[in-house]
Amino acid sequence: MKRIILYILPVMFVSLMVLNSNVQAQHKYVGEKMCSACHKGAKGNNVHEKWQSTDHAKAFETLKSQKAKDVAAKLKISDPVSSEKCLNCHVTNSAKKDEGVSCESCHGPGSDYKAMNVMKDPNLAKKNGLIMGKGDASLCKKCHNPNSPTYKPFDYNKKWNMVKHS
Repeated sequence: MKRIILYILPVMFVSLMVLNSNVQAQHKYVGEKMCSACHKGAKGNNVHEKWQSTDHAKAFETLKSQKAKDVAAKLKISDPVSSEKCLNCHVTNSAKKDEGVSCESCHGPGSDYKAMNVMKDPNLAKKNGLIMGKGDASLCKKCHNPNSPTYKPFDYNKKWNMVKHS
């Protein structure tokens, strides 16, 4: 019995590692430029243009400001631009820092949307585990919460009006 267990455990472990690496490989961040290729609507309804006008688009840039450096110094962070504590909320994916908080922060990795049937059917997207963002204050509160060193009271309904898009 011990031999069987000693044989099965390593096989199960390796199998789980392979499965996990396959799942991780499927969910890739593609960047806002890839998203914008399809999400340019008619004038006034351009989702990418709307995002560019938000503070989310500029979230990484704010880390370069003197105010951010002062906040970081109080927290004993030498450089907010390279600190994971800051980057966790100021960028979607640390490989694409210059994008700030982009589409994939709320909607999930862009590679998951490459199938047109997923793009056109929000229910199918949700069924596939993709994040749709709309109506989910808990998603916003991962960063907009009292743990943030610059926290201001967060009213989801008011803030949603600043970032909503069709």
